[in-house]
Amino acid sequence: MNVRYGYLVSYPADLLVAEPESDAGDGRRFHARQGSAKLVVWAEWRLDDDTIDQTPFAISRSAASDCAEGKVSYRLVRPAVVAMSCVTKIGVVVYQKTLISKDKLTSVRFEYPYAERKRWDQVVTRVAASLHGGSPAQ
Repeated sequence: MNVRYGYLVSYPADLLVAEPESDAGDGRRFHARQGSAKLVVWAEWRLDDDTIDQTPFAISRSAASDCAEGKVSYRLVRPAVVAMSCVTKIGVVVYQKTLISKDKLTSVRFEYPYAERKRWDQVVTRVAASLHGGSPAQ
């Protein structure tokens, strides 16, 4: 659980190693015990519902900016959640999910080689489903 923003995410400790929380207290990185998969979880305050770079469409576009052209295989853009998956030009699978609330954005992002899909696809599904925005500590 993140104290500053109040979000919670579950991850398989047998597959991923948690790195120290960021100095700003907004997120944490994880790396695979075997292979080169990476997971990042973070949150940020949402400035305003009308801030151009924090709309669901803008979040989706930004998340997909590393994708090879025509390689976005999944995209969901809703007022409260944005999710997408793609393959980059160098063959890395990217999956990002962002929960959108009135005051914050909470995101999880996976990156792993396409060759490691059998190991990571189900993990991504479970971890992404476990992401909860929660409430920040008072």
